[in-house]
Amino acid sequence: GDVQFYLPEGRWTHLWHNDELDGSGWHKQQHGFLSLPVYVRDNTLLALGNNDQRPDYVWHEGTAFHLFNLQDGHEAVCEVPAADGSVIFTLKAARTGNTITVTGAG
Repeated sequence: GDVQFYLPEGRWTHLWHNDELDGSGWHKQQHGFLSLPVYVRDNTLLALGNNDQRPDYVWHEGTAFHLFNLQDGHEAVCEVPAADGSVIFTLKAARTGNTITVTGAG
């Protein structure tokens, strides 16, 4: 059906389809039962776990990281939590010109 959603200012990328939208307003799209308007802001480093069957699993094992439109001069940081809430791993991506440097700790 018809779905309306608001995106704050900036450029946003759909998590699964990679279409881009400019924010700062309301958007209207058609979505079926198995789709959602899930958008990620530019300069985001997003961790996605490897288990889609349950929420309580070891989040830092098999994690995939997705970097969304990192702009020149920006840095994106993603902290992966352990089950107790502490940070078990941190990944950073920084862009200078055409070079993106990725570092990790943990």
